[in-house]
Amino acid sequence: MYDYADIEQYRYRPTTTTTTTTAAISMCFLLFIPPPAKYGGRHTVTLIPGDGIGPELLNHVREVFRFSCVPVDFEVVHVNSALETDDDMNNAITAIRRNGVALKGNIETKHTLPASVKSRNNVLRTSLDLYANVMHCQSLPGVQTRHKNIDIMIIRENTEGEYSSLEHESVSGVVESLKIITRNNSLRIAEYAFQLARDKGRRRVTAVHKANIMKLGDGLFLQCCKEVASGYPDITFDSMIVDNTTMQLVSKPQQFDVMVMPNLYGNVVSNVCAGLVGGPGLVPGANYGRDYAVFETATRNTGKSIAGRNIANPTALLLASCMMLDHLELNDHATSIRNAVLTTMNETRLHTADIGGQGTTLEVVQSIMRIIQSKGQLTSEF
Repeated sequence: MYDYADIEQYRYRPTTTTTTTTAAISMCFLLFIPPPAKYGGRHTVTLIPGDGIGPELLNHVREVFRFSCVPVDFEVVHVNSALETDDDMNNAITAIRRNGVALKGNIETKHTLPASVKSRNNVLRTSLDLYANVMHCQSLPGVQTRHKNIDIMIIRENTEGEYSSLEHESVSGVVESLKIITRNNSLRIAEYAFQLARDKGRRRVTAVHKANIMKLGDGLFLQCCKEVASGYPDITFDSMIVDNTTMQLVSKPQQFDVMVMPNLYGNVVSNVCAGLVGGPGLVPGANYGRDYAVFETATRNTGKSIAGRNIANPTALLLASCMMLDHLELNDHATSIRNAVLTTMNETRLHTADIGGQGTTLEVVQSIMRIIQSKGQLTSEF
């Protein structure tokens, strides 16, 4: 059973380590405090539909929330991925700063646009300093996969690395891309991973790197992980080179517990892990910073090829919305919806085509609402 509610207790808390390096940044570790409810106990959340299957799936999320009488109001902000100007993206960022929380579909990054146009997804994360991406990749009993008993927590640095978008063509035909790794960010993402592991009762943290080649950049990240690990003697720490990591994941994923890594490796590893448990339609993700939280699917693809066909799997985005509800401390609503999602998948066995079924998106969502209603939860009209 997914236990995303537990993830919420790891929101930026004071560190208990006593090492000099972590003490230097310990004052930065404040709680990821959810914004207070407004207007009679209702929360306002920024909703960014995104591209591809995002708009239709988020419409289903809104319908499930309405049906379940969830006290959340959505402020919808559209972002046009075809534009070269930043006005719509600035509006979205302003709305998240106003509301503190967002739920989003992925925004397409068009390769045909000029190099000066940055990924809107990346701009959002860096502008809001959403430095920690969290993904819980876990086997589901109702989904047939090659590997069983997978239970991995992936902590990905979310604002630096190769995604710093610092590229230039020094001479014709020679492009330099700068990978940025800072000590402060490496320390806080490592601290987050170890604190999560301790509080969750996990026994092992693995740092993924390529320090054998990138001795300064990845070497700094690895050194920071080692320094933070010294403050957690109850947790086993090891490290693994990224290419070996991908091989180990597809051969024996059960060996991994908590994994922490820089940005690009996190992108690769999260997609591999999602594939191991059934695909991108199943796994939710969260982006945390000191002041804001943004929830989305764990793998950041738009599903453009299946948009509008009523065949997309709504599971990942619904579970991401449950993570959001836990963040807002609406735990009863989160549990109700999450249990209904998992019951539909594991007991009812109503599956969409991506995991071998013939159910439509709408049929899955209607099944979820019927299960919520059958449990005696307060519901609106179907």
